[in-house]
Amino acid sequence: MCKGDDVKEGNSSDLDPIRPDDRGCKKGIWKWACATLLLLGISWWVWTWLREDESSEELAKQAVEAYETGHYDLAIATQRKLEENYPNQPETLRATGRVLRSIDPFRAFLSMRRLKLMEEADSDDLRLFARLAQDVRKTHLAETVTKKLLEEEPANPDNLFLAARKSFLDFRGMEAFEQTVAILQENPTHRPTRLLQARLLTLRPELLHRLQGKTELKVLVEEKEDRVSLEALIVLAFSDLKPLEATERKATLRQIRNHPLASDSLKLKAFGQLHGSHRISDETLKSLREKHGKEPELLSAWLAQRGRLKEANSLFSMKQVEERPELIHDWLGVLMNRSPINRDDRLKEAKSILNEAEGMVPEEDRLLLKAILHREEGNPASMRKQFELAFAEASSLSMEDREEFLDRLAKLSLVSNELEIATRVLQERFSNGIGENVPYEACERYFIVSVLNKEVSEALAIAKQVEQRYPAQFAARNNLAYLKLLTKSDVEKTASEVEKLAVEGPAIPSFRTTLALARLRSGKPREALQAIMLKDQLPAIYQGDGDKAVCAATLWANGKKERALELANSIRRENLLPQETALLNPIK
Repeated sequence: MCKGDDVKEGNSSDLDPIRPDDRGCKKGIWKWACATLLLLGISWWVWTWLREDESSEELAKQAVEAYETGHYDLAIATQRKLEENYPNQPETLRATGRVLRSIDPFRAFLSMRRLKLMEEADSDDLRLFARLAQDVRKTHLAETVTKKLLEEEPANPDNLFLAARKSFLDFRGMEAFEQTVAILQENPTHRPTRLLQARLLTLRPELLHRLQGKTELKVLVEEKEDRVSLEALIVLAFSDLKPLEATERKATLRQIRNHPLASDSLKLKAFGQLHGSHRISDETLKSLREKHGKEPELLSAWLAQRGRLKEANSLFSMKQVEERPELIHDWLGVLMNRSPINRDDRLKEAKSILNEAEGMVPEEDRLLLKAILHREEGNPASMRKQFELAFAEASSLSMEDREEFLDRLAKLSLVSNELEIATRVLQERFSNGIGENVPYEACERYFIVSVLNKEVSEALAIAKQVEQRYPAQFAARNNLAYLKLLTKSDVEKTASEVEKLAVEGPAIPSFRTTLALARLRSGKPREALQAIMLKDQLPAIYQGDGDKAVCAATLWANGKKERALELANSIRRENLLPQETALLNPIK
């Protein structure tokens, strides 16, 4: 034990802070103190780490439970909190995939994909990933995961269902039906498969099969109030199912209104179908405001569609915009409605709101909305100026936000007939090529703009990139094949691919004309004619000028010169690509 002499009053030597006989004792004390502090620090770090993990798990559980019980606002709010506080946690990614799967499937897909790449995904996660991949047209990724799941659990009905669903989405209805039959032989109560089979039956031409499908949908609804029953109700109410009596449809709509998992927007849609075109009474309006007043983005659009613009406008205020900036889009959507009723006054109010909203909403959004307002006012010069300002403002955004905004800017400028601006925006958006995480709709828009600009070489290069990112997407495969055939690029191989696509894909007009062009380029005019004709007649399904050009060339090559000339004269040649125009050169 260390101890020292008592301090003697007045003796300076006794006041020496480090006396020779105390050095060992004080060293020990310092070592003990440092070790204690280090241990406390490590303990604090471990506790914080465990607490963070525990908190993320708790929040994730709350978000998923809220979603599963139909409390969607709470689910989304909790999911946002998770992303803000625990962006890198597996539980955050898992919850995001589940909560956003119906609201924002592509974001949900990206979250589950990241979870998979982190090697944190279990079998349930992989099944959700596969289903989301199917929903966002990444079916090649879904197929790989489904194959792996089936290797591990070949008899699991959830895995087998994914394979059947893929067949359905690939327009292979009979194959999908046979798969559902096989699944239900071993698992007769598997509700997702029963729903898919019922849906397939309702699409059959035979009345008996359609009635069987309708009956099964009703049984699924009556058995349990779950997501399968809700999907069954949606099919019954909104898929134009025949036969379905008016009384049956109304009963179905009422069931949707009362279903615990139906979203507010779906309930409002069902109410609108039930209400029909009847005038909205003050009592009904009051009831709707009490029920949906806190969701002006839903109720305002519903009221505006029914001409109640004044009531829709009254749902908003600048205070709400300050608290929720995204509401300005819905508010201005009401004010810029193209109904002639008080339109000038509404446009003036929209202008005032946009000026007052400066600093409340992101500047790039405000500029974009100003552009749309000028379009509605009939002022194209001011519209273009605001589009340009919004484009410039986008440079200050983060990479992720900029890409999302440029997609919106390109879409709005394109529908506003500003092709030149849309082209520059998309060139900036895809300056580094088409990445893995780009939605198909954005890729398709990029391709369409290049075609509208008649830049065939550029369109071909874009089509190749899109097909690489979405190799199982029929439209992407068809677009690439069509341009390769137009430019006479690798005709033999491309023609073979088109023959395969004709078997796998849907028999839509643009696919049939690609098949006809493939056969024409291969020196098979008679087979080309068979691709476009129906009972020796050219059906009136070919409305696009490019499709008509291929049909005219095919008719001409088969000696049907009068019909070919008639069709060629109906084509607006200014809409054609140079290679499509060349197809018409012999027709005189």
